[in-house]
Amino acid sequence: MSVSHADKQKIAVLGLEAVVGANGQIDPADTKFAKELTAELRARANNSKNFSLTKDQRELVDEKLMNNCASEQAQCMGPIGASMGADVLLFGKVANAKGGYKVSLTLVDVRKKTVIGTDPNSTITTADTKNPNLGSWVREHYKKLTGEGGDGVLIITAVGANAGRILVNGDTRDTLKSGRAEVSLPEGRYRIGVEADGFKLWEQEGVTVSSDKPTELKPDLVRSKPVDVVDPGNNTTEPTTTGTENLISREGTVSPKKSKTMWKVAAGVGLGGAAIAGGFWIYSYTKVDSFSSEKVPTGVRFENASVKDVTPEHCSDDFKPIEPGNMTHEANAKSINDKFDTACKHASRTKWLVPTTIGLAALGAGALIYLMVSSDSTESAPAGTTGRRAKKKRNLIVTPVVTPDNTGATLRFDW
Repeated sequence: MSVSHADKQKIAVLGLEAVVGANGQIDPADTKFAKELTAELRARANNSKNFSLTKDQRELVDEKLMNNCASEQAQCMGPIGASMGADVLLFGKVANAKGGYKVSLTLVDVRKKTVIGTDPNSTITTADTKNPNLGSWVREHYKKLTGEGGDGVLIITAVGANAGRILVNGDTRDTLKSGRAEVSLPEGRYRIGVEADGFKLWEQEGVTVSSDKPTELKPDLVRSKPVDVVDPGNNTTEPTTTGTENLISREGTVSPKKSKTMWKVAAGVGLGGAAIAGGFWIYSYTKVDSFSSEKVPTGVRFENASVKDVTPEHCSDDFKPIEPGNMTHEANAKSINDKFDTACKHASRTKWLVPTTIGLAALGAGALIYLMVSSDSTESAPAGTTGRRAKKKRNLIVTPVVTPDNTGATLRFDW
């Protein structure tokens, strides 16, 4: 019988302290493992049947220093647990040893300030310092400390599948029967896999199994091969015949998904370049147009005619003072010539800016259209994801066909 959340005792797990071990020092790897082991102990306590984990998370080494509790006696550790809002306090040490670590754990009743469980100098091998083995070690020693055990039930329903295997941390644990399986497991977190006939392997990490209530999984299986075509007019489930039963066919290569980075770059460069070139063209056009509206100053004439059009044949000429040596006429001529030279430069730029703008715009638009009409979608969701609708991948498939009399190939667009 499970304990309600309100009746559960609060448990606090202090961060384990890495201490000097067999090699005479504390390595960074020792500190790292102490943190990993602490995380597993807190995860186990959080899924506990009789305890609920406090939100307050502190480190043993800090609390001992601040509370002058180097001896780790229950009389001293109890108040630390009380300050964390806990009924019981779990703490311990990790020391490196030959082939692994030595771990000492202690459980204290906070109110009574007494030790209610100890697990001194337990060995954990190097091979067991990583999950899933680390999780199994924690479950075993947590049970030893708290006396709390019991298995949980994992219920798996695989729609569309009939027979198959249930994998727990990579090992076969049970079988599917009519698409359903119930697996009894000790409380903890597991990697669950389903390998059903006609489907790809499905896996999900971090599945929590608790004795409080069954854990249900409904994996979204993805077929590993096409479904047989059934004749609508035939009540049997036999595949329809196509007249090619005696052909020897082999699946050809599937065109690989090509990177579209080049097209994205082309679209960006084309459209961006067209915008910049177009901006310069508009700027140059306004400069040329503004000169056309300029009034010729007094005492100035154009060298070859009385016009000032900004055209190639005119840009080679200048405005001249009517009376050379007249300071006013000279200044007016210099002023209008400066404006004329600027307009001519911009007129020259428009000759190449216009085709450049059009070319870049065409390049960018073409690349953008290609990206829009040839977007790919993934064939299926990654293993371990559930509740997502799988999208079909667009492929070009070439299927060679070989018979005793002839050879050939079929081309199929899988769209």
